[in-house]
Amino acid sequence: MSDMSMSLIDHLEDLRKIIIRLILAILLGTIVSFVFFEEVISQVINAPIIGKEIQLVQLTVTEAFLTKIKISLLSGVMITIPFTAWQLWSFILPALYAHEKKYVYIITPMSAILFTAGVVFGYYVVLPLALIFFIGQGANLVPMLSFARYVSFVLGFLIPFGLVFQLPLAVVFLVKIGVTDYKFFVAKRKYAVLIIFVISALLTPADVVSQLLMAGPVMLLYEISILISWLIRKKVKEEDEENNVS
Repeated sequence: MSDMSMSLIDHLEDLRKIIIRLILAILLGTIVSFVFFEEVISQVINAPIIGKEIQLVQLTVTEAFLTKIKISLLSGVMITIPFTAWQLWSFILPALYAHEKKYVYIITPMSAILFTAGVVFGYYVVLPLALIFFIGQGANLVPMLSFARYVSFVLGFLIPFGLVFQLPLAVVFLVKIGVTDYKFFVAKRKYAVLIIFVISALLTPADVVSQLLMAGPVMLLYEISILISWLIRKKVKEEDEENNVS
C-alpha cells in the first residue's frame, strides 16, 4: 500500500476517533444538563417571564419531557463547544500554514465572543421587550403558553441574534483578503439595509416588531463594520508606504 493511502487511512482513523470523542462529550453534557435542569436551565428559560403573570402549560403527556431533552441536548452541545473546538483544531491545524494558523487563533475566539454577545443582547434587551409587546396584544386574555412552543420561540429568537452578530467578522474577513473595501460597503449601504430587513424577516417570528428589534442592532453592526474596514485599509496603506520607502 502506498504512503499516500496509508496517510489517508491514518487521517480517517484520527477523524473517526475525534467524532467518537465528540459524541461521548455531547452525550455527557446532555446528561449533566438534564440532571441539573431544574436548578439551572429552567431558571434561565423562565427568567424572561417572571413577574409577567404568564403561565407555562403542558398540552401533551410527553411535552415537558421531550422539551427538557431538546434543551438538555442543546445545552450539552454548547457546554462541549470548547472541547469540540480543541478536537477539531488539533485535526486541522497541522495542515495549515503559519499565517493561516494566526487567523484561526484570532477568528475562533472573536466568533465565539460575537455570538455570545448577540445571544446575551437578545436575551436581556430584546426578548423582554418582545414578550411585553406580544403578550400585551391580548390585554383581555390570560397568557397560558405551551412550554414547548415557548422554548421554541425563545431559541428561535436568540440564536439568530448570535448569527447576525458575526457580521463585523465577515466584513473584516472580506476586506482582509482583498475581496472588497470600506468604499464598497458605503456605496451599497441602502442595499445592505434592505438585505438586513429581509434576513431579519426570515430569521425572526413573523411580525414587524421582532424584525425591527433585530434589524436595528444589525444596522449598527454594519456601520461599525465599515469603520473597522476603513481602519484595516488605512493600516494596510501605511504598511505599503513604509515598504516602498524602505
